[in-house]
This record gives sequence, structure tokens and C-alpha cells, in this order.
Amino acid sequence: MEMLGHRDNEGAVAWRSGLAGYDGFISTPCSPTKYTVNNRSRAARRNMKGHYAVSKLCILSAAIAICLFLILMFIIAYFAIPCKCNTVTRQREAFTFTEENEDSVRTELPIVVKNLTHDQFEIGNDFKNDDTDDDEDLPATEEMQTVADEQVQIKVENVSVRLPRDIIPTHYRIKIVPFMEDDNMTTSGYVNITIICLNPTRKIVMNLKDIEVRKDVKISEIHNGDPVAVEKFDVDNENEIFTIYLKEYLVMDEEYHVLIWYTGKIRSLSNGLYRSYFTDLKTHTRTAMVNTLLSPTYARYVYPSFDEPSFKAKFTISIGRREDMFSLSNMKIKRITPMSKANFWVWDHYGETPLMSTYLTAFLVAPISSLEKIVLPNSVDPEISLWTRPYNSYQAEFGTKVSGKVLKFFEQYFSIKFPLSKIDIVAVPAHDYEAMENWGLIIFKEDNILVDKGNSIRTQQTLAFTLAHEIAHQWFGNLVTPKWWNELWLKEGFSSYFQYLAIDNIYPDWKAFKEFLSNEMDMAFMSDALTTSHPISTTVDKPNSEIFNVVSYHKGSSIIRMMAHFLGAARLQQGLTAYLDEYAYGNAQQEELWKFLGKGGITYDKGKLVELSTIMDTWTKQAGYPVVTVTRNYQDGSVEISQERFLLNGSKNSSSLWWVPISYTTKQELHFNDTLPKLWLAAEEKIVIPNFAKKDSWVLFNLQNTGFYRVNYDTNNWILLIEYFNSFPNDAKYQLIKDSFYLARSGNLPYEYALSLGGQLTKEVEYMPWQAATQVLLYLKDMLTKMPAYGNFKAYVLVMISKAYRAIGAELTDNNSIPWVIPDNPIPQMHAENIIKLSCMFHDGNCVNNARGLFKHWMDLPDDGNIIPVVIRPLIYCTAIKEGDRSEWEFAYQRFLIGAASGSKYDSEQSNLITALGCSSKQWLLTKALGLIMDPNSGLNEREGMLLFRSVAANDLGHWIAVSFVHSQWKLLLETYQTPNVIYQMVQSIVSYINSPYEIDQLKALVYSITNHTQKASEALTEALEMAENNKLWMEKNYRSVDRWLDSFVDTYRVSY
Repeated sequence: MEMLGHRDNEGAVAWRSGLAGYDGFISTPCSPTKYTVNNRSRAARRNMKGHYAVSKLCILSAAIAICLFLILMFIIAYFAIPCKCNTVTRQREAFTFTEENEDSVRTELPIVVKNLTHDQFEIGNDFKNDDTDDDEDLPATEEMQTVADEQVQIKVENVSVRLPRDIIPTHYRIKIVPFMEDDNMTTSGYVNITIICLNPTRKIVMNLKDIEVRKDVKISEIHNGDPVAVEKFDVDNENEIFTIYLKEYLVMDEEYHVLIWYTGKIRSLSNGLYRSYFTDLKTHTRTAMVNTLLSPTYARYVYPSFDEPSFKAKFTISIGRREDMFSLSNMKIKRITPMSKANFWVWDHYGETPLMSTYLTAFLVAPISSLEKIVLPNSVDPEISLWTRPYNSYQAEFGTKVSGKVLKFFEQYFSIKFPLSKIDIVAVPAHDYEAMENWGLIIFKEDNILVDKGNSIRTQQTLAFTLAHEIAHQWFGNLVTPKWWNELWLKEGFSSYFQYLAIDNIYPDWKAFKEFLSNEMDMAFMSDALTTSHPISTTVDKPNSEIFNVVSYHKGSSIIRMMAHFLGAARLQQGLTAYLDEYAYGNAQQEELWKFLGKGGITYDKGKLVELSTIMDTWTKQAGYPVVTVTRNYQDGSVEISQERFLLNGSKNSSSLWWVPISYTTKQELHFNDTLPKLWLAAEEKIVIPNFAKKDSWVLFNLQNTGFYRVNYDTNNWILLIEYFNSFPNDAKYQLIKDSFYLARSGNLPYEYALSLGGQLTKEVEYMPWQAATQVLLYLKDMLTKMPAYGNFKAYVLVMISKAYRAIGAELTDNNSIPWVIPDNPIPQMHAENIIKLSCMFHDGNCVNNARGLFKHWMDLPDDGNIIPVVIRPLIYCTAIKEGDRSEWEFAYQRFLIGAASGSKYDSEQSNLITALGCSSKQWLLTKALGLIMDPNSGLNEREGMLLFRSVAANDLGHWIAVSFVHSQWKLLLETYQTPNVIYQMVQSIVSYINSPYEIDQLKALVYSITNHTQKASEALTEALEMAENNKLWMEKNYRSVDRWLDSFVDTYRVSY
């Protein structure tokens, strides 16, 4: 799961139009007013007592009058009982009854399909033909009860958000009807929870948020049906706790039913049960759909629940819908039955789920015509289907095919069959994450699952990785679930690692694990080198979206990869299979994982044994990672190996120590593939090894970057490594480039060694070395772009890249042919992308002319097809607009609008075009670009608006325009989206160029204002501040030495810029 997008299209429109809210927000329906016809008639009769002494004629006249009066009052009661709420539907205003007469009267009323509301049926009593239910036998509620009477809003200080373990749920019977009209975005729900009492208690504590309990809560003992008297129930909305107080103790080991009728909300935010919209391309009408996103703690927004991952239960779900809609849920549908009191409405009854956590329950309701089902051929058990808009169905073929292959791989690898009979994969317009792994109903954000046939192989690879990640969750997370969110890495880390293993086996030519270093390990290295980092296994009091971060995903997968290398592939596979088999349908903690993976202990130091938990606790229970420093004695051949925590700010204050697996080779050995550790740093500061290497031999540690640590050497060994650099394997070159530049960045190595090593790239034409170089060079560009040294740095990059650029076939053309060779394979494609990106970014004349020529060819013949290779379109578009003027910018924007109108809203081409608008070198065009974000008629949705903002922020000429935008618009964005996540992403995007005291003071003021306004600390904002402070520190410590070295380089090579 990912947290990049947080609003639906409707929210984006409100942002750009400057609205604080929009018509989707509704008030909660009020509780029914308690009037009855019989009460009114009795009052009337009491008022007439004084007339009995008159004459018979008068009595007869009075009797007639009374009858007329009673008829009138009946009509008033029937059609005009007042309700204090102002935002209910017409039918709620017209008809409100007590439970006593509700059934008898309701059958006489016409049912209007469009505006069915809570009061037109009683969910608990509408299942007479549902043979899976027994709740009709429970005592009926005698009187409708208003929320004001019993649901007391309280605020308790220092209340634990963890639920007590006195009772546990075993089964939920959920019946829910989403009303999807603009004036009634609510749900009517009923839940019957079967619980077991583990310890005698007089209260039932569960989770609930933004839900109104509509009537009495009913508790009954299962074996005899005896009711349990309820004293009251309270809601602590701040801590999301719902407590039912009982008049007697529940009995240990007894089972009970807990029945709750409630009204919920359909949210505009992309979590809980939320709405998003499809727009029909032919009619341009907008149609709503609703679907769930309940991770980590949003089930409580949809139904009262024990909303913690360890409270596993089975679920039987029924969804009420109109006949012109359809629904999906975790299981296959068992049957469809009509609603007994509502014409044109039906119930979809789904099969019972296996034991699972609440966050995995899922359903959606959408118009029948809005989604089309593509079934993977020959997929029977389970049946695999991908649902998408009809006009996007051709883009679902690749994803459907990959899903079947990945599922088969995991079933064979773990020797555990997928336990459900179907997997529905659904593309929805809005979603907070890239995807959500709900058991049997995986929901994707639309642009993360659809691949056009014209998309690059790399785009297909990205989709395949995401699909493999979500399917891996069916075992890591769904089958075996972490007991609590503090060990989120047990599902996210393993799913992140196994996505590469699966794709590497299915598409071996893609060489998926080459991407692991840059996609996973480098991301983890960066985040975990900050003082604001936290352990993988960390304290989580109130789970929220921020726990789904780099540490859980990327560091988690990185230490699993490290473990796979020192355990061996076979031992890892056997241990994981046994672990999953043992804890299937249950919960586990990392201690239980270590027992299976570490059975028999880990051998170190000449046959000594150590428990795997002892090793891995040093990686999971403390933040950060070590830099291992290798200091050689060239006289006696010994080596000292030491460790300390690596921090980007160069701090040496940490006392953390790790169990570090040490693999190495020397100039004499050349054993680059031997990744098994030859020795260990056993949570000790240093060790000394005698007779380690010959004087003239280099030594290279951490082979293939398998250990999660950086390596530094004494300066003489660095010189030996630099001299031999071009003879190393590509993964060793990658490691040396990354380690040297980050060690220099943190002050652990003089920059002259990193820059000298980088200079060896003049002879390099392979992907991995240039992938490493691209990332470290872009950081130096950000630091130097406003400084005098930038010219020399530009010359340094162009000298290094010259051979690699020529190697991809770069020659001037007549604009009718492609000047570069772009192979149909992810690795060569990404290499070409890196080389063209750096060449055009640093203004290589050939690259810029080719890019402009290709773009002009497209502008001249826009209807003849775009000949620019898909994989490099982002670079060509960006370069042409950067080097061009208004005409290129306007052409790109018009092509974007044409694509949006033709249904390509989620095509990667749309992203390429909108991102390119932020590349202009004309500041007035950059200001115009940001204006599109605020313009409701611009055609941009929220995702595209964020892409455009990031592009402007990454532009050295647009950076301060983006900063000003955030300073001026953050309050409006908060009001529109009702979540600070959009602001957090924007702040993180503007940090790259901030490196002066003045800029940091401005950033601090912005962060303070946002934090003070939201009353909520943010890990994202704290991390952004630290990154900016580190940039400032870099300028103070490193700028002068880098400037001097670059001066010397330019003089040596006699280059100009």
C-alpha cells in the first residue's frame, strides 16, 4: 500500500475552485420523533370529558366532531410529524413512526426507489427468508430510542486505545445498505456479533467512529436465548471507543449475541466506506460508486467492531442495493433476495469468510454499467477476475494474466493453497493507497492496475511488482496477521521482498532483483539515516496512515533479503512455510517467526551458535543501521573491523550495535558471489583479524550489497578500489558509488575520493553503475544549482556521461527517425532513460536538439501518431518544454485535454504531459501551471495536480514559486481535503533545494503554522525539516572542498561549459 494519493476527483475540484466543502457533505439523519396515533387520540378523548352531560343530539354531534378530529389528527400524524433535523430526505420528513406501528403502516406506502431511507425498513427484520440468520428469534426492541437518550458523548483523558481481552468476537453478521444519493450519503446498518466471554465482565468495549446507534443495543445468551440487561452505552469519539455497560456480569466461556442497529456515513475521504465517481464518456454524466478501505483502523467507521488485527472472526455480509446496481465483497455471492418492504431493492448475500481481521473486510456497490469483468481464462479455483470501466477493459489484460502467474508461484513456493474460491481485482477512481489486499477483493487505484498496449515494458514491470505485492499479502497479512500494528513489517516487509522474488521467477529476463537496490534498499538507507527514524518494530498507540512508511516496507524487505543470504534460500523457504502453516488464520509476532527460521541456531565464530532472535532483534528493535569501517594495517596484514550508527548529519552520539554478517573478497580471491558471511560483528564495537590481506591487494566487503549497512575503508584501500573500479562486477560498482558518495555526504569520507571514483564512469556504459550515479549526482545538482560551482559540476557530469550517451546510439537525425536505441527490456530501457535524462538535464547539445526535434515533429503532425518511444517520452516532453516557449507548453496542455476527453484519464501519457508542464524555464508559465491546480475547469484531478506541483517544485526555476504556493494555499487545501496529507506531500516536495538558514527559517515557520493549526505532529514534516537541516550542514561542511576539486577537474580535462 502507498499513501501518495488521498482525495477523490470531487475533492480535487473543490481544492481548485477554492471551496471549503461541496455538496457531497451531508448531516446525519436525526433520530425519529416519538409520536403515535394512539397517544394523540387518548389526549383528545380526555379533552372531551366535559361534553358528556349535554343532550343526546349534542353528544351525537360531538361524536361526529370527535371522529372528524381523530381522522384529521391521524392524517397529521401520518404525513406531517415534525423532525428537528434540516438535512433529511423528503420521506424522512413525511413518515416517522414508532416501532409499534411501523410495519403495519409501511406496507401501505408507495416505495420510491431513488430515496429509500433508514425508516422504510428494519434491517434486523428484513431477512425472513435468510436461513443463515437466527437473530429474528432474539427479543424485539420495544421502543425506538434516540441517540441523545443513550449515546452519551464523552471525552476521557489518558484512555488506552487498546481493547480489553475479556471478550473476543468469533462471528459478525453484517447487513448494510448504502444510500448513494447526493442528499443522503449515509448507510443503514445492522450487526450481530457473536462473542465469547473470557473473563467475567459487566461491560463490552469495542470500536466505533462517526456512527450513530439508532436504537437499543440487545445482548442475549446464545444457548438459552436469555436477554442480558443493558444499563447504558457510551461513546468516546476521540479515542474511538464504544462501551456497553451491563446490569449483570457476563459468564466466563459463555457465548452471546450483540445486536446493534446503526446509521453510518459514506465519506468523501478515501477511507472507510467512501464514494468516488465515474464519468460516462458519451453522456458526460457523473455516477457515484462506493467502496471500502478499512486499513488500518477504518472498519469502525463502517460497522461497530473489535477493530484490532488480533480479534479475528468470521464474517457473513449482506449488501442492500438497488436493482440497477451490483455489489462485490470478500466471498462469492450465495444468493440474491428481494427486500420485503422495498420495491426495486435487493439483498446480496455473501458466503462466510475464513477467520480474518476487520481491516480486511471489503465491499463495493456500483452501477451495473460502470464496471466490466474480465475473467482470467481457465482460472477456476480460485476464479481470478479484473473489473474496470468498459472503455478501459483492453488495459486489464496484462494485469489479469500476471495475477494468475503470481498466485500460482506463491501457492507452489509456500505449499499452501489460496483458501478462497475467487479473487476480484477492481480498479476504482480514488484510493488512498496504490492498492489494498482485502481477502478475495483486491482494490486498486485505477492508474496502478491498467496498462495500455503502448506502454513501456518498465510500466508493465511496475504494475507486476504491485500486483505481486498485493497477492503476497494473501499469505503475509491475510492468512497470518501481525498481532498489532507495531509489527506491520511482518506483512509489508515480506510482501515487498516477495514481489521481487515472484517477478524474478516469472519474468527472469527482467532481472527484478537489480531493481531491489534502488527501489527498496536505497529508500530505506536514506530514511533510516535520519535521527527521526524509528525501529521496524516500534510503539504504535494510535494507528494511522503514517505507520505505512519507508521503514516498514523498504527496511523490512531489506533485512529479509539480508537474512535470506545468511540463512540460505532453502532454509528461508522451509522456515516460512512452517511458520505460515502453524499460524494460519491466526496472528503472530516476530519472536514466533524467529523460532521457525532460526531452528537449530546460527553458526558464527568457529562453530559457536547464536539464536536468530538475538541477531535480528538488533535490526528490528533499534532505529538505524551501521557503517562498518575497515581499517587495514599494511605492515602486518591485519584488519580492524568496527561499527557505529550511520547518520547523514555525521553525528557520532549513538551507542547502538548490531549483529553484522560480514562477507568479503580480495584481489587474490575474486569471490564476488560468495555472500554467506565469513565472520560476524557480534554486537561489538570492533574486532581485529590477523593476516587478512596482502599489502597491495584491495579488500571489498558486503558482497552484492546483501547486508543492510554501508562500508567505509581507510584511504589507501579506497585508492586501490578506485584504481580497480572498472574491473569490478556491476553490483560492486553500484555499491562503491553509493557508499562513497553517502559517506562523503555525511562527513565520513573526504569528497575527493567519491568524486574521483565517480570520474571512473567515463569508461562505463552499463545500467547499475549509472543507476547509482544518477541518484547521487542529482543530489549534488540540487545543492550546487544556485552556487558558482554549478558550471564546473555540469562539465564534470558531461565528461563522465559522454561514452555512455554515445553507446545508446545518440546521433542527430532528420527528426523523422529515433536517434536512440531503446531495447524492449526493462533494464536497458531504464539505462537509456538515465543517460538521456542526465544528458538533456545538463544541456548536452545533441540531446537537447534531438529532444526538441522529436517534439516538433509531433507538433507538426499531431494526428499522424507520436513516434517518440514511450519509455523516454517524459524526458523528451520535459526537455522540449524547458528549452522551448509558450507554443510547446500550450501544445502539451491541449494534448492532455484531448486525452482526458477521450477517456485516457489514467493513461501514463496523461501523467507525462501534465508533469512536463512543470519543466518550463519561463517562470510565468510555471505560475500558470500551478494556477491549473486551483482551476476547477483545468481538467486536472487531484493526482495530476500533485504530479504538476512536484514537477514545478523539482524545477530549479520553479522551486520558489512552489514554495510560495504552499505558503499561500495550505489553509485552503486543509479546508478542502479535511486531511493534512496533501500538505505533507507538498512540503516534502519542496525540501530538495532548501539549504540556507533563511530558507530553513521559512520552512520552520510553515511547519509550525501547519502543526499548530492541525494540532497534530507529523512524521513527514519532521523528516522534511531534518532533510533541510542536513542540506544546510552539507553546504557548511562540503561546498568549499567540492568547489576546489571541481576546479581542479576542469583544469585537468580542459573542458568548458
